[in-house]
Amino acid sequence: MNFKDPDYVKAWGANLRTVRKRKKMTILELAVAIEVDEKQIRLIEKGDVNTSLVMIRAISLALNIEPGELFNF
Repeated sequence: MNFKDPDYVKAWGANLRTVRKRKKMTILELAVAIEVDEKQIRLIEKGDVNTSLVMIRAISLALNIEPGELFNF
């Protein structure tokens, strides 16, 4: 089984962008809330980075959502 799936990573990032915008949060606001550089958020949203579970948890806490919502796409 191939565990590298760039299309899935891109779809996940696009969904993060959708959720973030629905929550009316900018990339900068999210980055500040989870204490990372905004470039990191941009890379995740573009699907250039396969992010970690710890980052997913931090993002979901900052967006005030359940982590699973980031996988509903």
